[in-house]
Amino acid sequence: MGAEGGTAGKMKTLEAKTYIKFLNNKKPIDKERDSFFFNRIVYPILSFILPKANPDFDHLYEKVHLWYLEYDDLNKYTCREIGIDDNNTVIVKAPYKNNFGYWTDNDMTLESYASHFNIEYIDKDEFDSIWDLM
Repeated sequence: MGAEGGTAGKMKTLEAKTYIKFLNNKKPIDKERDSFFFNRIVYPILSFILPKANPDFDHLYEKVHLWYLEYDDLNKYTCREIGIDDNNTVIVKAPYKNNFGYWTDNDMTLESYASHFNIEYIDKDEFDSIWDLM
């Protein structure tokens, strides 16, 4: 069989994506219990030495109320993320500019999301329409 008819050596480019959303169920941080030493000494030193993964959004993650995620089923990773605040405003998205993302920078599988959060499946159009808002 000639080169035109075979698939040997060719990479498959099938796209299988799943789109989900879920409420952020993290508890608010108790500011009185935060460590003065860590917040005032250790964190600033580490921030100076190590580059931030999300320089524009780190301070906004605690304000995210609702997450939208695009998950790559074939390669088993989160591709894109969108964070919405209590006012239904997009406040974070990643990857975006110099920001790697919160969920896109971890190894959670779709099964992990389902076991840790009350996920709702959505379609690509819903995700993309929100992605385009920021």
